[in-house]
Amino acid sequence: IYYSQTILCLSCMNPMLTLALVLFTGSAASVDTVLKIVATAGETVLLPCITTASNDVPPVEWTKQGTHSSSVIAFLYRDGCETFEMKDPVFRYKTNLIMHELHHGNLSMLMSNVQPNDSGIYQCVIPNKKKQVITTLELWTISCEHLGEVIF
Repeated sequence: IYYSQTILCLSCMNPMLTLALVLFTGSAASVDTVLKIVATAGETVLLPCITTASNDVPPVEWTKQGTHSSSVIAFLYRDGCETFEMKDPVFRYKTNLIMHELHHGNLSMLMSNVQPNDSGIYQCVIPNKKKQVITTLELWTISCEHLGEVIF
């Protein structure tokens, strides 16, 4: 695993499960800082999103930026459960939250069997009256053969 301030490169060492965990110390991370995560095709990746712990779990919306500034819903959690009808069919059976961690402020999303078409900009948002962006990150999914060719 290679880690710098904004790049996390996941190796081909464990293709079954790769967890990208990011711990922020001191002040909150700036929304302008985009974490870059590189994963190999077929892995399960954790897209990190940490907020303040609360007894009342807020609604959580994970979106992937699409073409022409539109976005698609990768995961939507509200009223205590996943909302399937608004989830983009591409992400059906592919994305989950860690439900027992929600009360601890961990709103991170697991994405299984990532493929190159999963690459893109993702946002973790609390969609209240004012959309509060918690995390913005960029996921790059490549095949293991091309891992050494990635230039940052």
